[in-house]
Amino acid sequence: MTVIFGRYKMGELIGSGSFGQVYIGESLRSNTAVAIKVDDKYGTETTLAHEAKILNYLRGPSYIPVLRYYGSNSDNSYLVMNLLGRSLEERKRESGTVDGKEAINIGLQCLKMLKYIHGKSIIHRDIKPENFLYGINENASALTMIDFGLSKKYVDSAHKHITVRTDRPVVGTIRYISANVQEGIEPSRRDDIISLAYMLIYLQTEKLPWQGIKKGLIEKDKEICRLKRQTTTSSLCTNLNDCFLHLLLHGKNLKFDEEPKYDRMERKFQDALKKL
Repeated sequence: MTVIFGRYKMGELIGSGSFGQVYIGESLRSNTAVAIKVDDKYGTETTLAHEAKILNYLRGPSYIPVLRYYGSNSDNSYLVMNLLGRSLEERKRESGTVDGKEAINIGLQCLKMLKYIHGKSIIHRDIKPENFLYGINENASALTMIDFGLSKKYVDSAHKHITVRTDRPVVGTIRYISANVQEGIEPSRRDDIISLAYMLIYLQTEKLPWQGIKKGLIEKDKEICRLKRQTTTSSLCTNLNDCFLHLLLHGKNLKFDEEPKYDRMERKFQDALKKL
């Protein structure tokens, strides 16, 4: 049995990613279940250290993970949060495509989250189904946004919007990032909106048009970007509620430093829900 910092007992591995591994754990003080992220890098500039700062800054709403502890030793960095349930990706894999009504409810929750974090001058930069988890027990229908390791502020030290750059490395998950980001354009709020739209469309369909391409990595990325640019929004949203079409169009039409119309998009989703 591994105990970290005399506070948390580590259990089985429940997930992994580029940052490291996630283990189920238990608080020795309260006997409550927790999730423990472990990175084999340590220090003040690690991804987990950055995520801990973001979580502390955003803390408050129920849809932001509760940061219980962050610390590092000479071997690893550890970030401890409340344990959550399955992800939207797991939801789709278990039950197949999500129906329109459920997707609208998911969209409403996610728009509320983006409105909040963007209002705090943060962009997520990795919106995808794996990064939205359902709660457990009485919170089983409520989503929480996770994995802020790639998040950053979109304002500078003078509280002015960052200037657009076109030489940036690609950040995020290729399937869901906008063509702008794939082409090296600095991400901004609009790109979180576009990624959200792609995610909601994916949940309701068998797959996005650019999934399953069999090419080398460089050629594959180029083909994905080409398809994102060439696939019409209307064809991408065929047989889906118009609110998803409006969301994607809105994201694509936003200027680099323009604030998304969250309230307007929420009304579109709420109106669609009422009609259903």
